[in-house]
Amino acid sequence: MAPFQRRVMAAFFDRMAAMVAQDFPAEHRALGPGGVRALVERMIAWGAEHRVVTEGGVAVLLTLALQYGEGFERSPDRAWALRELAEVARPESARIESLLRRMAQRAQGRVVVIAPEE
Repeated sequence: MAPFQRRVMAAFFDRMAAMVAQDFPAEHRALGPGGVRALVERMIAWGAEHRVVTEGGVAVLLTLALQYGEGFERSPDRAWALRELAEVARPESARIESLLRRMAQRAQGRVVVIAPEE
């Protein structure tokens, strides 16, 4: 079973790295392959703490972490988002969809970026 699990996880990391490279090329370059992998690992662990365990749910957390920071610290909705994730009695899909919808509405289609230090 372990070799199968390793292949599944490797394929997941490959898909997440490809998504980051396509959707967040500057962050992908800044993080490098090892940094992207470490970020994905942190999002898997953070997701598990909040009972977000599907590939789609982790992908949304990864996307939001790249846009708003790993703890959503760059979002005015940080406290709300953390409360939403903490409501583990609600289904993962409902919490993730709510989180994504509100964060996208507030950003009005803009991607939040941190200006590079001069």
